[in-house]
Amino acid sequence: MFPYHSLVKSLLAIIPLLLSISGNGQCGACQYSVNLVTNGAFSSGNSGFTSDLEYVTGIFTCPLCPENTYTIGANAILYHSGFSGSDHTNPPTGNFFIANGQGLSGSNVWCQSFAVQANTDYTFSFWAQDVNSNNDPHPLAQLQASLNGVLSTDTLTAEGGWIQFTMNWNSGDTTLLELCIINQQWQTGGNDFGLDDISFTGCHDYQLSQAATAGADQTICSNEQITLGAAPNLGYNYSWNNATGLSSTTVANPSYSFENTSGNSISQEYILTLDSANVGCIQTDTVVITVLSVPSLSLGNDTMVCPFDDVIIDIGNYWDNILWNSLDTLPIVPVYQGTWWVDVTYNGCEVSDTIVITDQWMPTGMLGNDITTCSDTPALIDAGYVGLWSTGELAQSIVIDSTGSYTFTYTDGPCSVTEEIFVIVVPLLQPILPADTIFCEGTSITLDAFETGLWNNGITASAITVNEAGYYDIVVENGPCTAVAGTQVEMILLPIASLSEDTLVCDGEYVILDAFAPQNDIYLWSTGDTIDHISANIQDNYSVTVTNECGSSESEIFIETYLCDWQIFIPNSFTPNDDEFNQTWAIQAYNVTNVKIFIYNRLGDLIFYTNDISKAWAPNEFVGDDVYNYRIEALSFENEYITRLGHIYLLR
Repeated sequence: MFPYHSLVKSLLAIIPLLLSISGNGQCGACQYSVNLVTNGAFSSGNSGFTSDLEYVTGIFTCPLCPENTYTIGANAILYHSGFSGSDHTNPPTGNFFIANGQGLSGSNVWCQSFAVQANTDYTFSFWAQDVNSNNDPHPLAQLQASLNGVLSTDTLTAEGGWIQFTMNWNSGDTTLLELCIINQQWQTGGNDFGLDDISFTGCHDYQLSQAATAGADQTICSNEQITLGAAPNLGYNYSWNNATGLSSTTVANPSYSFENTSGNSISQEYILTLDSANVGCIQTDTVVITVLSVPSLSLGNDTMVCPFDDVIIDIGNYWDNILWNSLDTLPIVPVYQGTWWVDVTYNGCEVSDTIVITDQWMPTGMLGNDITTCSDTPALIDAGYVGLWSTGELAQSIVIDSTGSYTFTYTDGPCSVTEEIFVIVVPLLQPILPADTIFCEGTSITLDAFETGLWNNGITASAITVNEAGYYDIVVENGPCTAVAGTQVEMILLPIASLSEDTLVCDGEYVILDAFAPQNDIYLWSTGDTIDHISANIQDNYSVTVTNECGSSESEIFIETYLCDWQIFIPNSFTPNDDEFNQTWAIQAYNVTNVKIFIYNRLGDLIFYTNDISKAWAPNEFVGDDVYNYRIEALSFENEYITRLGHIYLLR
């Protein structure tokens, strides 16, 4: 039925076996219990054992659905929807062995091999449960123990919740053990179980490698520090009966120090009890410590003092020898900032103590360097802290506008610090100039700042004379202090009246007479008008007087009018019959020039020509009555070319 173990069983048949389900074996005094099973609680996952079942991983994909599989996990339902159950000792986070058993009786569910001691009693224990969540009857795992192939007499049925299997076993001559949990269930459709907290324990004697050692009796000085006992070993418990002067009563080698200022020696007994893991292996040892009386030496607690202060320390004058680190040998010394120690002796005992003197921190450089400032810019002195100024102000900062020495005192608790600063306030020489200045064209103006300085035209003086418009400023210096004043100088042009030359205009037309100039302020025309221009259409003399703050100017113009058209008057007949009327033919005209007169007979012959408009045509008696043609050419006053053609009737 178990071919894998048949040979082993036959070879080990002579090994005495005690198999029973009973309570755990108890180890006697000076013994301890050892569990030989590795990873019996499965906290290290799938390690430390072997199994005939197939190991699977993954969750939510039903890795345990096939028969003959197992996994290590915290919750059975994550690996098979028909399973339930969690860890035996640490639910819900601890691991346990979860199996879907195979349909084969005698399968090795879990096995581990290890060495054992001969002729030693051991206890084997494990916990099992049914993980099939079906409440209907179903096959249950039948679990037995196998020790070197020999089955236990009892079988655990994995039914319901966690159930413990326990048995005792004596090793006899055996020193190597193969330990297995076997499932004898051959049916499927159930046969689903969990395992946890597998242990195989035996009792072992304690090997006491250390005797109780309290140390040798000693005589020491007061407050001298020594070590009692010896170095500790693992697996032992230590206990001292007397806590006086010990750093601890539960270690093998506590430090010891005791102050004795009684004037007499004091002896104390200390008993060390060594217990091997509290199992009854107990040893004791005793030591006596005698502490010589030494007066108490104390320089006091570390302290803080004001900067540059000292502290007087008095250690008493009853010491045999005194030596300070300053090489002083007196009991009373002044100490200041730093670390101080003193060594003294009394009846052969050396005692020392140390004190650290620290200067209380106080600010420095609060006021900074001396200051020179200008009278127009008072100095703001900020100490950075609130304190008392020599001006009587309790403030962090003050404004200083006069030369002098000023002090500031900062106080913090019992300490104070005072600083001084000297402030020089330099008077500011202030030049004075008007905001703007004017002068007339052709003159000059003097700018006086009443303080000597450098003008922007390069002249160093208190006053300058200028004859050009522009911006003028002066820089006046007094040590580091500089003042600037400036003025805009404007030149006013002389008034100007400039009418055009005499003008000829058409009769009835207007001409604009304009006397405007930017610098002119007042206008007065001969017409009585007071504006900068007037209209004129009457022939006359016109004059204007213009005035500003720099003077006046006058101008005049003559306006001549004339008829602005032309005309030529041409008679159409005349009667040269020697009476007093119409004896000649002549034209009249005005506003024309370059007149040319041509007269032709009916044959087209030119019989008269003149370019003198005042000359008349007076034909002789040989010119008979007839119709004659004329042509007149001229230029108008606007230089327009004029032509006139017509007929003349000569009647005698």
